[in-house]
Amino acid sequence: MSSILADLIGRKCIVKTEDEEYLTGSPDVPCRITGTDGEWIKVTFVDPVGGRMSRLSRVDYLVDITVFEE
Repeated sequence: MSSILADLIGRKCIVKTEDEEYLTGSPDVPCRITGTDGEWIKVTFVDPVGGRMSRLSRVDYLVDITVFEE
């Protein structure tokens, strides 16, 4: 799976975890995958008040990634 995630670096996505939570806190807030090492994924996004945020999550907890075609 790490090679698939590596191919998504720089892409605009919506990422959902196994507890039905979105990495950005909302399905309406897309993120960009900025890095992965096979165990962790790093995403960046702009929160609803305009702040730029980064979040790390273990790859094991991901269940769904929606990729926007650009």
